[in-house]
Amino acid sequence: MKAVSPKLTLWKCKKHGRISKPCAQGPQTDKVNHRADEYVRYENGVCITTNAIEGYFATLKRGINGVYHHVGKQHLHRYLSEFDFRYNSRKEKDGDRTLLALKSTGGKRLMLRDSKPN
Repeated sequence: MKAVSPKLTLWKCKKHGRISKPCAQGPQTDKVNHRADEYVRYENGVCITTNAIEGYFATLKRGINGVYHHVGKQHLHRYLSEFDFRYNSRKEKDGDRTLLALKSTGGKRLMLRDSKPN
């Protein structure tokens, strides 16, 4: 939890899974209990569920197991950034998603190794 902003609410399944959402009151934690067949709950007009994060992790797992097969620790942030983009643009048409990806590359170079000598 070192890298978690204090402005988040973490929603957890008692067994596993988390989803975060901005929260003005500071850090909070809510849980759903899948073992008791609880998958969604509403409190004070807020929907508490782990469905979105489970969908994200399913997409990530399929991508790593089906496409990349191995993810090294040094490049993990790059893989996660790719899947963040895929998940956040999942409702876009393929052509629009491609244009979004190309727009984000403007003025950037792909560096796969450090340019500094060891």
